[in-house]
Amino acid sequence: MRPPGDFEDRVADDGHRLVPGHSHDAAEVRRHVARYDFCRRLIASDLGRRQAAGAPAPVRILDLGCGTGYGSRILSDLPGATVSACDSSPEAVEYARGHYSAGNISFEVRDAAGCTRPGDGTAWDYVVSNEVVEHIPDGMDIVRRLVFTRIAIISTPYREPAGVNRHHVICDIGEETYDFLPRKVFFYTDLEGSITTRSLRPGRPVNLVAAIPSDDAAATVEAFRRIVCIQTALRIAGRAPGKGWSAFRRLAHPLTAFSRGLLRRGGRRGGEG
Repeated sequence: MRPPGDFEDRVADDGHRLVPGHSHDAAEVRRHVARYDFCRRLIASDLGRRQAAGAPAPVRILDLGCGTGYGSRILSDLPGATVSACDSSPEAVEYARGHYSAGNISFEVRDAAGCTRPGDGTAWDYVVSNEVVEHIPDGMDIVRRLVFTRIAIISTPYREPAGVNRHHVICDIGEETYDFLPRKVFFYTDLEGSITTRSLRPGRPVNLVAAIPSDDAAATVEAFRRIVCIQTALRIAGRAPGKGWSAFRRLAHPLTAFSRGLLRRGGRRGGEG
């Protein structure tokens, strides 16, 4: 029998991966959950347009570098979704299978370079990769080689200097890092996990989220950017006292029941939250 927490410690790898309720503090859990929920909402927006046009289901989503699998579980709530979740760590995938399995998720031990397209040689519909490519020396080349039909969403630290995180081998990632892509829309997260547009980004963004659409999905991403811009402006205005703001926030940023459960668990034992 494993000692209590020993397996989770090996999965977390000294802060390399988030293990909800065990590693990291509650604020970090909020930021990670917020990014996956943002991806879920953006994909849901595109799915709504596709389904209205009679597009077939299911849709194939890649969670590239799924870690412990909580994010894959968030994505699995999307209607008609099948989620392929890959990570290079056997321990992380074992943990994911034991804690976040669902009938429409497959967890596999594979490195990122081997996941750029499905095994049948076709294309993913959507790709999500949160806080992964900065860990891989050729991470941006992997982004370049992704094969998808709709949207890829890539989140990384924003302009993180070298040496801040010993697990990160690519540093100072900014908007210009994505110059090789013809289409991209940028979003930003702050320390609270709020996600904003470029025009209303916080003074010191923590993460850069690049939404990379195909030609067919470009209109969806632009429409979603405008919605986020409006929501951000209203959230800023709502920092002043006023009845009804909490209710609006719940409508503007709906979380799934699973995401709310993750937030209730909070951070590491004895940590914040």
